[in-house]
Amino acid sequence: MPITASISPGQRAALTLVRWRVFLVADNWHVVAWCKEGKEGRVTSPIQKFDAARSLTLTRSGRMYHLSGPPGDDGDADYTWHRWQHALGIRETRDITLAVLRAIQGAAPGKTA
Repeated sequence: MPITASISPGQRAALTLVRWRVFLVADNWHVVAWCKEGKEGRVTSPIQKFDAARSLTLTRSGRMYHLSGPPGDDGDADYTWHRWQHALGIRETRDITLAVLRAIQGAAPGKTA
């Protein structure tokens, strides 16, 4: 998946994810975070596009998320993540949060590929 892709706004507003982390699971990116609107820990479906300049992700399910603020840990998100992994039998993951953060920090405002 390209680090930076242009995302066109959809009909639904982007949900806001805070205290987020990004994991690679079987060649798919998943964001694990606290969702402000849903007031819950969340694991996204696989990320299809990532717009580093706007900190936006578009998931396979068509949902758009805004990664707000710095990455971090959240107890509810961690609980959801561990339950998700257990339910799907996921044993191998790789934390790629730092690479995603660097892409966000290095993206020029308004610049997308």
